Amino acid sequence: MNVVMNDRWAMEALHALQHRDPARLKAVFQENPDAPINTVVLKRPGGAPFDFAGEGFFDGRAAAWAPTSFDVVKHEDTLVILALRQNDPACASVLVEAGADLQLTNVDYESGISLAWGAYLSLAVAETKASSALTPHKAAYDALFTHIYPQLQYVQCVG
Repeated sequence: MNVVMNDRWAMEALHALQHRDPARLKAVFQENPDAPINTVVLKRPGGAPFDFAGEGFFDGRAAAWAPTSFDVVKHEDTLVILALRQNDPACASVLVEAGADLQLTNVDYESGISLAWGAYLSLAVAETKASSALTPHKAAYDALFTHIYPQLQYVQCVG
């Protein structure tokens, strides 16, 4: 295993996700299968950067004074939540295949499965503003939905 990758898996995972690079993201977790894929983002006090497994980064709210990695990040987001929030079903699929838990929630009780369900509904209904943002990624969403179909069925039954 690459020692640099072992020490810097979180940074590599964030960069892969930021650049919408599912192949790179898959390599991170293949090269370091013990990496805690369900690690959550922590918001530091006082407007400092977010922290993910020791890697600091900013979201779009800091765009005026710092380089940003993602438009919106929330306390306790997981990588799969970040992927789905930025309409990246290909990276979300990689994360699910690597063992990401779709049930974990952030501070606002959003989960990977709730974001996937929202995307599923948006793509299933008539053209809306939300579905138009998802349409370019429809094939990747369909692949994700196929992979997580049992969980989507459960949400539909309980929901």
